[in-house]
Amino acid sequence: MKKTLLLSTLALTGLAIPAAAKDSAKFFKPQTVSYQYYMPHSSSWGDMNVEKYTYNSDGSLNTLEETGQKTVYTYNSDGNVAKVEVLNVYNGANKPVTITEYEYDPIIKNFVVSETEYFYQGKEEPLYTTGNGTEITRNDAGNITKVRTYNISNGNKAYDDEQMTVTYGSDNQATTVTFEKIKTKNGQTVSEIEEQWSDIVWNTTDGQILSMECDDIDSDMYFSANRVASATVTSEDRPEPATFTATYDGDSYHSLLTMGNEKIREITFNCIEKFTPREEFDESYSYTADIYEVEYDENNGQYYIESRVSKKESNTADQFGFCLLNEQTTTEYKQSGTQTETETKKTDVTYDDQSGLPIQAAKWEKEDSDKDFKPVSLYFFSDYVNVDPSGVSAIQPDDSDASTEYFDLQGVRVSNPEGGIFIRHQGSTTQKVFIK
Repeated sequence: MKKTLLLSTLALTGLAIPAAAKDSAKFFKPQTVSYQYYMPHSSSWGDMNVEKYTYNSDGSLNTLEETGQKTVYTYNSDGNVAKVEVLNVYNGANKPVTITEYEYDPIIKNFVVSETEYFYQGKEEPLYTTGNGTEITRNDAGNITKVRTYNISNGNKAYDDEQMTVTYGSDNQATTVTFEKIKTKNGQTVSEIEEQWSDIVWNTTDGQILSMECDDIDSDMYFSANRVASATVTSEDRPEPATFTATYDGDSYHSLLTMGNEKIREITFNCIEKFTPREEFDESYSYTADIYEVEYDENNGQYYIESRVSKKESNTADQFGFCLLNEQTTTEYKQSGTQTETETKKTDVTYDDQSGLPIQAAKWEKEDSDKDFKPVSLYFFSDYVNVDPSGVSAIQPDDSDASTEYFDLQGVRVSNPEGGIFIRHQGSTTQKVFIK
């Protein structure tokens, strides 16, 4: 006879979502998240950790509480995080560990221009302060003319040795973007050009240019309101100017950097769902990128491709942002031979039969040398709360006739569980049980 010992209960209280409300499922958020990590060196699972969440009326995170520690989030009028307080709550201490304050650009309202962190470590006053930020200079038209970052330690500001400057034409569109390195020579401060973009033709621009990185898949070059259609790119790393071109078709882009007749870099990005900054969504996408390493032969005055690195990535995600399958392949072509590395990650998500909400997520990964997927972590989600501003309500589910399913700790369904710890799921309730 099997004996079942209940270890923990993960209940979806009152959250069977009516069919008409299925589209609002994204507004339901868990108040309890339990998780554990797999430890490869001992081939075992670590301790179960529990996080408790509360939310504001607009759905933003209010507090996060875990063992002995509580984090409190404060927002500004634009909905951006203005302060994060980490508190020590052991034995009711409720004393600050760190407090981090954020300031944002007045025009690019979601861009952090200042981040200051105060370290209290339980003291009444901060023991020391660190910070970093971005100093932005604009012209009378409100367009950015200079960007430079800095660090702060106990009130002392130290600028980084690089800066970006932008010049504009009579139409208020940028004509050149220059990246400079600031150096000190013979007691004087001088700047040396590392890279410059000129002859710029814009696909679209609003004058709020923060970066120009054509080799970064997530770059503002492709996702912001400032997208270059073509330009001449001069770099200290290349013996002659290169030509940059990019095309956009609404849900993807293709960019190419060439020097003479040689390709230096080529990127194709396909976004299946929408063409917006990647950080704003966790959905399905794919991209390929070819980066060519071009060398100069001084003996014959010719350029040649020393190597080429080809990168491919595809990502499939569900409506809750879980990465169901992600595969990244890097192939390096060199005269000495070709080397390919592939890394695959996946998440097996279990959804509640009635509400459709995720109640379990098992994460796995596999590399070239691995025969099978290896477990990484296991998550359980419960105590969902409705943060939909429209107030879509939920009804209490009736689980009396619901079938019972068992899963092992890797998230694999088990027909007849015996001798171990399993996850038991019935209707809207999920329990971790020990079966003898």
